[in-house]
Amino acid sequence: MYPDSLMPIQGTSLSTSSQGARPWRVAVLVAAALMLAALFVLPRMNSTAPTYRYSACVCPAYSASYSIVTLCRIGRAADAVDVADSALSNVPADSYEAANLYFLRGGALRLLGRYSEAKADYAEAADIAAPYVSPDSRMELLAQSGDVSTLSELAQQSLSDNADNPYAVNNACWELAIYTDGSAAKAAQLMKPVAENSNNGAWIDTYAWTLYLSGDQQGAVQQEERAIQNIQSEDADHIAYYHACLEGMEGNRAEAAQDLQQIFQDNIMFTSAWAAANQFAVR
Repeated sequence: MYPDSLMPIQGTSLSTSSQGARPWRVAVLVAAALMLAALFVLPRMNSTAPTYRYSACVCPAYSASYSIVTLCRIGRAADAVDVADSALSNVPADSYEAANLYFLRGGALRLLGRYSEAKADYAEAADIAAPYVSPDSRMELLAQSGDVSTLSELAQQSLSDNADNPYAVNNACWELAIYTDGSAAKAAQLMKPVAENSNNGAWIDTYAWTLYLSGDQQGAVQQEERAIQNIQSEDADHIAYYHACLEGMEGNRAEAAQDLQQIFQDNIMFTSAWAAANQFAVR
């Protein structure tokens, strides 16, 4: 699992993040910090608390973000697109806020089955967000846009530059295994020492996926069971993701895909859920 995939443009460097920082929601990781910055002129901080409900006090773009996610969750993706359109007309075109809004509108468009438009929005988000996010975060955005070539280049470079960094190895291996053809077996080799010597559920889940996509269903199930035993988050979507992945790896692919699609609807920032659903749907 890509650990920060719940909001790849809403944070700082992923290479120093922890599993506990994964369940990102709209402004979950930054809204509280932005509020503190506005009040006390402090640097931006990471937070995993569900502070997005206060985001309207900080910036209209975050209020719109909250509305977009909420509308998608209740089945009103078309209205979410309208909110994003309006908000985009009120923020600088090259701003972090614009990248965030394109990312969210891409999720809403996905739910409407407007996949080409969704990819275009994710591509726009990846381009605009480049100065603001880590290369790892940009990889996930590129993955959503379908730019597999650039994604692969960045992932390979990350593995070369950060071979001893388990966070970077996990992120790159997830991207390569899930989004590029023929990479799962190599990714499994790289992930094995990372996952076997860790109690980080995200890394173990990535290893399980590399095994599954390499054809080792039994090994994948064993590792996904380990991932569930090492969940360090209390986020409901996060927990449901692991159990749905296990269900699919055990052979109940249609049910798992449906569950994962629902998880994505509930939280359109959870791009790993969408990716996993697609894997079960096509196999």
